[in-house]
Amino acid sequence: MTTIAFDGRYLAADTLTVRGGNRVEHPLRKLAVRDGVAYAFGGTWWALTDELMLWHADYDRIADFPNPKGLDGALLAVQADSRQATLFTTEMPYPDLEHPPVALGTGSDLALGAMGAGVTAMDAVQIAMRWDLKTGGYVEFVDLEFIDKGVQRWDANAVRRVAGLLNEPLDCFYEKNRELPCGVCWRCKQNVTTIDPDAIIAHTLADSVSV
Repeated sequence: MTTIAFDGRYLAADTLTVRGGNRVEHPLRKLAVRDGVAYAFGGTWWALTDELMLWHADYDRIADFPNPKGLDGALLAVQADSRQATLFTTEMPYPDLEHPPVALGTGSDLALGAMGAGVTAMDAVQIAMRWDLKTGGYVEFVDLEFIDKGVQRWDANAVRRVAGLLNEPLDCFYEKNRELPCGVCWRCKQNVTTIDPDAIIAHTLADSVSV
């Protein structure tokens, strides 16, 4: 019910909420930063974010694993200094070391293949959105080189403008045909913004987001 991707520098995730198999157009943050560690929460573990981050600081205490209701999910924790990625799941609440590229969730195969082809974790999550019905919303990310910035929102269209890649394929049919988004379909609704494009570009450049 999500897509999480880690490419060695960026940890990214979508913000779509799925309840009972239904898409809910309400953004859900699945990333967090605390004490030099970037966290990504899969499944229903977003409901245990604070408990899991506190537990991870001393994860030798397996008996204290904070999942009293047996919620199904996953936790990916990445150390900013060493880039060491550790995965915990419902079935395996103990540290399982992972090496990038790493992808979790319903769109993980799409994201993993995309990163294998050389794109960033953010682009990988956006690619997963195109074909995985349970991945959507916005793309958020943590830059491990600048972890103090916390969780940021990825604007691929702004990056394309900065890079001069306006002819690259976009998600929206209307944008691909150089028309305004319809504002009606779910894809356009989540892409429509009232922010001036020039302001987005300036914000993107100021944050030094890599293409």
